[in-house]
Amino acid sequence: MIISYTLPVYAAILYNKIYATTSNIFVHIKLFGVNKMQIRNNLIFLFFAMFIFSGASIAGQIDDLQPGNWYEAPNSNMETVFPSPTPPGATGPVSIMQTWNGGAYDTTRDRLIVWGGGHMDYSGNEIYVFDIETLLWTRVSEPSNPIATCVSYYEDGRPSIPHTYNLLQYIPTIDRFVQAGGGQFGDGCSYHSNTNLFDFSTGIDDGTGTGGWSRGASLPALGHTTGRVSAYDPEDDKLWVHGTYSGGRLAQYDPDANTWTTHGGYTNLQIYGTAAIDPVRRLMVLVGGYGGVRQIYVWDLNNPNSPPTIPNTTGDRTLEHAQAPGFTYDPVSEKFVGWPPVSG
Repeated sequence: MIISYTLPVYAAILYNKIYATTSNIFVHIKLFGVNKMQIRNNLIFLFFAMFIFSGASIAGQIDDLQPGNWYEAPNSNMETVFPSPTPPGATGPVSIMQTWNGGAYDTTRDRLIVWGGGHMDYSGNEIYVFDIETLLWTRVSEPSNPIATCVSYYEDGRPSIPHTYNLLQYIPTIDRFVQAGGGQFGDGCSYHSNTNLFDFSTGIDDGTGTGGWSRGASLPALGHTTGRVSAYDPEDDKLWVHGTYSGGRLAQYDPDANTWTTHGGYTNLQIYGTAAIDPVRRLMVLVGGYGGVRQIYVWDLNNPNSPPTIPNTTGDRTLEHAQAPGFTYDPVSEKFVGWPPVSG
């Protein structure tokens, strides 16, 4: 499974498109066969892409959905599973999707995972999943209580909630939801290099203890955390991350060894790019950036110490200038697929 994120959040599927709001989930079949999962809250669109492998079960209504049509999943309002009382924050749990946050796709259970908040917007660090079989949201963990500002971990040992950007992935070989570094809840706080892993196999969290969270090896220095990109390569079972701004560089995480390895020199990436991996050709491609400036890079993962290349492209180059475009790799067509961000 490949998932990449910036603002908004991105990913990709093969057959079904999900459009989520704090109201309901909408599912759509694209005519050209490559699908995108869209998540929207208010005026912010969060795009996720997931690979649903053959044999995965999907609700019958989606199976029967014809190309070009939408299906609104009933009772798919995420607000119905928000915690009560509501954790502190200026904008509340709508910020889980609204404020620079990301997600991942659990390929083991066919569930979309959403986790986010951060800054002064929302302090709740609970995890939500949308089940593709039942088409329903579930809150699988409870928010920490009490919370604190500008700490990497709350009093109960669970991670503080940041803007999660493109720092979230699911790694099926270890069955863990992973946060690769991040910030802290609060204003003017620092960033951290922690690798946090959540184990869904421990069951639904009861709100006590670390609730399935564990800590992995710390990330090396990779530049800034804001707008950082990441992608999971299913072929070599590695998580690849690249930092932004000056000092930005590439690193890979080995989930079995629980180690990080840095590669190559420094590339000054702008924020709001989106990365995806072609696992056959062993290429990681990033498109999009900040302020309309063209940004496209290609890393050869067979030679990760070599600097990225900037390819010459033809045709519609909208994505190269877009802020947080949707971007993923489709193994069926063996092509990268992108779509511009949508607002309004």
